[in-house]
Amino acid sequence: MRELDGFRWFHLGGKSVQSLIKLNQPEQLVSPVYQSMLLFLLWKGENLEVLNLGMGGGGFERALMGFPRIKVTSVEQNAQIAAMARSYFLLPDSVLVYIQSAQQFIEHNHCQYDIVLCDIFIEHNHCQCINDLCFYQNLAKRMKKSGVALLNLFVENEKQLLDILQAVRDVFSYSALIEFSHYKNIVLIVSDLPIPEKEQLAVCNKHGNNQTGIDFDFIISHLFHLQKN
Repeated sequence: MRELDGFRWFHLGGKSVQSLIKLNQPEQLVSPVYQSMLLFLLWKGENLEVLNLGMGGGGFERALMGFPRIKVTSVEQNAQIAAMARSYFLLPDSVLVYIQSAQQFIEHNHCQYDIVLCDIFIEHNHCQCINDLCFYQNLAKRMKKSGVALLNLFVENEKQLLDILQAVRDVFSYSALIEFSHYKNIVLIVSDLPIPEKEQLAVCNKHGNNQTGIDFDFIISHLFHLQKN
């Protein structure tokens, strides 16, 4: 764990930053990748059950504390990371954390959620389940019919991305990608209901749905809808 100039972060098994907190504004997500995963706030409202797979330092949990009608359930495989999030990264006491893998949770838990956030890789290595069709089948079971999932992906090559997209298309009716200029990450959005078009999201952002301080206009401009099934 490191701290400098008002920021605190930690590494796990390498040099990549796994979680970053701005100490004087702990609710603020610093990374544009993680900011983009809150895009659902523009069209899904606030009365939501959110499942966060791969809690890490609890950035989403802190960011969503300002939305009293959003309830977050978190899953973190590493008990030491969960304890560190409580002690050093201001994880809200109200957050329920399950200590198990994302794959185990979505396979055995029977609750359904409005939103699923998924960020389950260490360094640049995904959990193997990200490539498996059964992962997305189980993910769909944990989502309500109107649910949306947003997954942070770090793909090594075009084939890996195409394999993931094929698995997604076998399960979900609609999908979209958010790409980034300065990051290799891709955020994948999946749902059984249409994902709003850029124009609709821009209107929502302009007319007050954005209470986060995030520049969603920039994120919207990097959103690309994929052809539906």
